[in-house]
Amino acid sequence: MLKRIARLFMKEGSDLSDDRSPLPSDTAPTIRSTSENAAPKKTGKSGRALTGACLCGTIRYRCRAEPAAFINCHCKDCQRCTGSTHAPVLMVPSGSVEIEQGETHYFENYGTDGTFVRRHFCPGCGSQMFTELPDQDEWMFIKVGSIDDVSSLSPTMTAWTDSAPHFSHIPDHIPAFPKNPPA
Repeated sequence: MLKRIARLFMKEGSDLSDDRSPLPSDTAPTIRSTSENAAPKKTGKSGRALTGACLCGTIRYRCRAEPAAFINCHCKDCQRCTGSTHAPVLMVPSGSVEIEQGETHYFENYGTDGTFVRRHFCPGCGSQMFTELPDQDEWMFIKVGSIDDVSSLSPTMTAWTDSAPHFSHIPDHIPAFPKNPPA
């Protein structure tokens, strides 16, 4: 299952010289406000719903689904959007995130592999919050750094190790793939 999940996250064979123009503006985000959903379900190993916020506190959210995977992605796009060596992300079902306070803005482009990507951020402080792949709308990704309590979470795989800086730590106890996991 994780191989299938990781394949949804990134596709192999991209080149950073690809056309990286913005997405069409007619694709709507799948993140829902609290008023559009029933009460969140409890989730996670601790039995609590995952909650999170941006740095300035303008945006607060709740995830009402169990994460399918915790991926450390080292692709160049994840490095650029986080300003770090990788992006730790939780893969959750689309529509399972409820914004309880505030409203995200988003930037759309073509990802490392040529897939349309929508990256949600706080318009006040710029914190990266979520990533969506509109062409693969079954899943979305929560930036782990925005989650309030990460004590019950552990990475399940590492992707794009070929792009990782030489000083990055790649855990040897979880699967690691040079680009995307094999199909």
